Amino acid sequence: MKPMENVLTYAFAKRAAISRLLRYMMFENPLEGEQYAAEVDNSELKNANVEDGAVEFHNPDGRIEYIVYSHGTRYTTDVRPTHIPDDKIRRVTSQVATDRLWRRLQAECQALKSISVQAYTKFDLEKVIASIEYFYSRPSSPEERPPARYIEALSHLGQPFTLADDGAIRTWIDKCRNHLLKQYASYVLAGDEVKHVLTTLTFFEYCPFPLTSLLEMNREFLPDYMGKPIVMSFPLVDIRFYLEHPAIRPDLAVVWATSTARTLQKNAEQLRDEAKLKYTIEQFHSNLYFALLHYRCALYAYRVVLSLAKAGLAQGERAMQRIKEARTEVALCEEHRVVIMASLTAALGIGRLFVPSIANVEEVHNWVEKLVALSPANAEFAIREAYDAELIMPRFLRDICLGFASSLGGKTKQGLAKMLGLMQDLEKHITEAMFLGDPNYLSTTYGLMSQICLKNGMKEESLKYSRRAEPSYYQKLVNPA
Repeated sequence: MKPMENVLTYAFAKRAAISRLLRYMMFENPLEGEQYAAEVDNSELKNANVEDGAVEFHNPDGRIEYIVYSHGTRYTTDVRPTHIPDDKIRRVTSQVATDRLWRRLQAECQALKSISVQAYTKFDLEKVIASIEYFYSRPSSPEERPPARYIEALSHLGQPFTLADDGAIRTWIDKCRNHLLKQYASYVLAGDEVKHVLTTLTFFEYCPFPLTSLLEMNREFLPDYMGKPIVMSFPLVDIRFYLEHPAIRPDLAVVWATSTARTLQKNAEQLRDEAKLKYTIEQFHSNLYFALLHYRCALYAYRVVLSLAKAGLAQGERAMQRIKEARTEVALCEEHRVVIMASLTAALGIGRLFVPSIANVEEVHNWVEKLVALSPANAEFAIREAYDAELIMPRFLRDICLGFASSLGGKTKQGLAKMLGLMQDLEKHITEAMFLGDPNYLSTTYGLMSQICLKNGMKEESLKYSRRAEPSYYQKLVNPA
């Protein structure tokens, strides 16, 4: 490998590590991330038996949250886990959050800059650092924190109140949504800052009457509320405001809001399912990061519906059915929210119990070996559960793990054949995997296959796979000339 190529490989790998940290910090907001990370150091939690079910603690702002132990992982939720009885919930004193993640992020970014200033600039990390610093400044304290920075982020897209017809407003909505998601993808805006805006923009798309009417509601609201004429720069991003407006009938409010929630939930499910089919770890986690946002938006919309006073006045069969379904969908969205949150957390190495960080190849190999050593019969079930139920890994990695487990469990040829099929697929995606800084599952798995063959007296096959494990092999795949 040439020196310059070596530098870029290290830079891409470092950038991938930074992305994993940023996804953890930004899927809600960095201060919440710091709070979750602080709980890991809580001695009471460290000593908690996983069979305790859940731990209840109070955040510094007074909110009650629960850490639930499930399927070898831990996740945090503000919803009381109803399947766990009171005697299985431990009450502990909450740890005070620090700026540990913030310092870690700055150190990681500085390390990347020392490796390659070009890569640091290309990934626009200076802008990311400047944006995240806001959360750790005094104006972002719980008492003084503005609700979001979205107005500034979208200000260059024009003023909606100057738009005269629905077509122009819908074009503006599309531009706002696309830019908003780009800001979230770039870690400039956090999930908490994006959630209400994305939900409101989706809500506008399902408006059953001219969109100019929604803007008119805004024009009427602020002068009455403030007692004087006010020029608005952006519509209110609170769907409850529109649903509770006197002009909106109860049945319409329910159907309108649940249609919005359903769309967001459908988008989340699509992103989640697409993530499982990715051939790179970075793309897998990126899709989950976006799926998590859409699940949070759907939850917000469903919960607004269920808490509306108007919902109790709905009389139409369609609206009443939607309310009934909403209760079920809230549970489903919350389940997927916490599962994805746990998956992104596990990739960073925070809060894990018995699942590996898939960003660490050696850790995954050791995990499979331990599973087989404990029970070859249960190893396949545990691997499939990590894929299906816990969203810990994409399908390609599930199949590598299954092949490895089969080889260790006595089904050598069957396991090797499964891994070889996956290696041929990975070879097709080697360029994007190297550019994204993915862990090297290609050469390491070929190395595993070589060792397995050697232990089973398959010397010719062992030599073949050993050659494929060399860096020169995948360098030729990237640069065939």
